[in-house]
Order: sequence, then structure tokens, then C-alpha cells
Amino acid sequence: MALTVGADCALDPMESAFQDQVAALTGDGFGVAFEASGSRPALRQGFDSVRRGATLVQVAVLPAPELSLPIDQLTVPEIQFVGSFCHGNVREEDVHLVASGRVNLRLRISRALPLKQAPEALAPACAKCRTVKVQLETL
Repeated sequence: MALTVGADCALDPMESAFQDQVAALTGDGFGVAFEASGSRPALRQGFDSVRRGATLVQVAVLPAPELSLPIDQLTVPEIQFVGSFCHGNVREEDVHLVASGRVNLRLRISRALPLKQAPEALAPACAKCRTVKVQLETL
């Protein structure tokens, strides 16, 4: 999906050689990383994938309210760990990007179903490994 919407490259975080690929691409790790899946292992991988002085942004809500963090990975390499929720005051910019055609939301819809099939929409919506978004249509 990332390559489809214009990313220069994409890495599969499930690959056993992921950290080697990060090192080959960046040298010493990413300067900024976003964890947007809500997965504890993905957050942990984020800490492992950033360089000294980097910023790691937690966008998604994690499944449990409490979490142990690798504090030494924050303090020693001076990583900034930032939380973000609902993207603040960017709705007007979002609408402009979609209206101008720079962002095509259709690419993010994996499947569209009529509203009356909402229960059936839950299964693919929960299968995050193959689904980005499931849209329910009222018409």
C-alpha cells in the first residue's frame, strides 16, 4: 500500500532481516518513526529502529492502558517519545488534500459493503494483515 500511494520504499516489519534492512537504508536508524498499528511488538520494534536523538510517535491506541517501556532506550540515546491522538487541528488540510486529488482515499478502502451487511464487514475489518479499511455504504 505504501508504494501504491507514493512511498520511495517499503519494508516488511515481519521479515526476519527487518533490522538489517533498516540499517542498510538509514545507516544508524530512522530519525522519525510512527507506530500507528496499536501493536505492542510494533512499538518495541520502533524503539529498535530509531537512531540517537530520534523521535518516536505513538499514534495508535495500544490494547492495554499500561505498558512497560524500555526506559534505557529513551534516556541513553535521548529518544523523544511523543503521543498523538486524532491528529489535532488538521481536518481542513485533510479535506483540501482529498479535494485537490493529492490524496486518493479510494486506495485505502480494501472492501465496500452495504450497511445491511455490517456484521459481515467486521471479519475483514479485523483482519488487519490484509485489510486497510472497510467502508459501509448507505446507498
